[in-house]
Amino acid sequence: METWIIILGIIALMIIFTVIGYRTGSMVDEPHRQRFEPDPTTATNEDVMELLRRNRKVSAIKLYREINKVSLKEAKEVVELLETQL
Repeated sequence: METWIIILGIIALMIIFTVIGYRTGSMVDEPHRQRFEPDPTTATNEDVMELLRRNRKVSAIKLYREINKVSLKEAKEVVELLETQL
């Protein structure tokens, strides 16, 4: 009898975690959540803006540095300025 209670408890937990996963969107592959990885050799400043729109500031700074060949400090300052314009 105790074994069935344990099995039912495990099944209930699995169902609860599955429902929570779908509600938070962690188990759903939505198109707007797809990874955006621009190619640094062909990237533009618009790609930097797209990274900022997706809340990927660090990636935006790295890409800006690669595109414009500037220092980390300068890239950070410019990206933060761009971020305020969103």
